[in-house]
Amino acid sequence: MIKKLDKKLVLRELFMDVFSGVLLAIGIQGFTLNAHFAPGGINGAAIILNYLFHLPIGTLIILLNIPIVLVSFRLIGKNFLLRSLKSMVIGAYIMDWLGLYLPSYSGSPMLAAIFAGIFSGLGFGILFREGTSTGGTDFLIYSAKKLRPDWSLGQIAQIIDDSILILGAFVFGNIDAVLYGLIYTFVSSVVMDRFIGRFDSGKMALIITKYGEEMCTAIDDVCQRGSTRLTAFGGYQGEPKEVVLCVCSRRQLFMVQQAVKDVDQDAFMIVGEFEQVYGNGFRELMKKG
Repeated sequence: MIKKLDKKLVLRELFMDVFSGVLLAIGIQGFTLNAHFAPGGINGAAIILNYLFHLPIGTLIILLNIPIVLVSFRLIGKNFLLRSLKSMVIGAYIMDWLGLYLPSYSGSPMLAAIFAGIFSGLGFGILFREGTSTGGTDFLIYSAKKLRPDWSLGQIAQIIDDSILILGAFVFGNIDAVLYGLIYTFVSSVVMDRFIGRFDSGKMALIITKYGEEMCTAIDDVCQRGSTRLTAFGGYQGEPKEVVLCVCSRRQLFMVQQAVKDVDQDAFMIVGEFEQVYGNGFRELMKKG
C-alpha cells in the first residue's frame, strides 16, 4: 500500500512539473521573445542571452543555475534542492522542445507582458504550492524567505527581479523594456500569490457558547471538520464559557453556521480569514532537507 501511494505521489509531482513547464514555456516562448523585453529572474537573464547569442533558453536556464545552486544549497536543504533540480530539468526541456513548435505572439508588447505574467505566475504558483521550484532565483527566494518569513514569495521575487529588468533596458536599448518587464513581474507576482492563497486560505470561526462539546460534535457531523475547545470567562460578569475554534474552507462555512444555529441560538460567532494553515487535514509543514 505504501509503495502504491508513493507511486501516485511521484506521478502527481511529474504531472505538476510538466504542467507548470508548459505554462512557463507559453509565457516565455509564446509572449516575451518577440516583445523585446526581459522578465525578471533567471528566465529574464536567459532571454537576454538568447537575444545576444541565440542559444536555447532552456539550456541557458540550466547553465545559469549552476553558480546559484553552489551558493544557496546549504540554506535550501537537500530535499528541496533535489526536487527543484528535477523540476528545473523538466521545465528547461519543455521550454526548448515547445519553443520549436509554439508560435510567438508579435502583437502589442503590453498584452505580451500581461499574458506572459499570467501564464508564468500560474506556472510558478503550481511549483511553489507543490514545495518545489524551477531553481535559479527561486532558490534565492526561498533562502530570503527563511531570513524574512514576514515577506510573501511574490514580494521577494519582485525585489530580486529588479536588477534583471534594469539590465534588459541596456540590452534592448530602450526604457520600454523595463516598463514591460515591470508589468510582467507585477502580474506574475500577483497571480502567484493569489493562486497559492486561493488554495491555502479559508475561514476561521470563533464560537463563544455554553455548549462546547455539543458544538464540536455538530460541526464534525455536518462537514467532518475538527475543532478545538478553549475555556474562557465573560469580561463583564465573569461567567464561564467555552470558545470553539474551527478552521474550514469557504464552502464549509455555511455548514458550520448552520451547526452553530442548531446547537445554540445564543452563541456568539466571529468569522475571520486565514491565509495558510499547516497540520493534520490541511497543508503539510515544509520538511527540512
